[in-house]
Amino acid sequence: MALETWGLDGTRSGIRFSVRHLLFAKISGRFTQWWGSVQAAEGELDFASLELFVDTASVDTGLDRRDVYLKSSDFLNVAAHPSLAFAARRVEEKSDDRVRILGAMTIRGKTRDAVFDVEDCVRTRDRQGRDNASFVMKSGIDRRDFGLTWSGALDSRATLLSDHVDIEIEVTAAKMAQAKRHGMTAAPTAAP
Repeated sequence: MALETWGLDGTRSGIRFSVRHLLFAKISGRFTQWWGSVQAAEGELDFASLELFVDTASVDTGLDRRDVYLKSSDFLNVAAHPSLAFAARRVEEKSDDRVRILGAMTIRGKTRDAVFDVEDCVRTRDRQGRDNASFVMKSGIDRRDFGLTWSGALDSRATLLSDHVDIEIEVTAAKMAQAKRHGMTAAPTAAP
């Protein structure tokens, strides 16, 4: 079966994260520069491949001082690792009509397995006759698995920052008129 290539629409997509701070508050943020593509079997929403690449310098939590620190060697180490990535390996169907995407996530040069649950998968056609697909991917990672070990320990029992990070990727993709053969099929995307 032929593969269709879909480019990600940055105006209707986004990559967000959140982490507990001081055990009760949540810090939320997003990345504003990223790119990627989806390949799917013709006429299906099941993925043959999905690749996302994120510009780590585009991290935005709404507080400049915190963003500067997140870019430092204690966290994302933007100077040495200017991007992070996720590449899907396979898709599994779940019993409740949802799917799970299994793949590899690379942060700070460390690659680990990652699993995303996919929700709200919809395929539509717009007024111009273009095919669109949208879905939400959710996952959680342990930041220590990627060398993000700074904890800001308050004492032997409490830390400033949780090790668990929630990730949500909202994707809207449009079928590209002419499939490309290699790698990235969309230019870096700026979030609005």
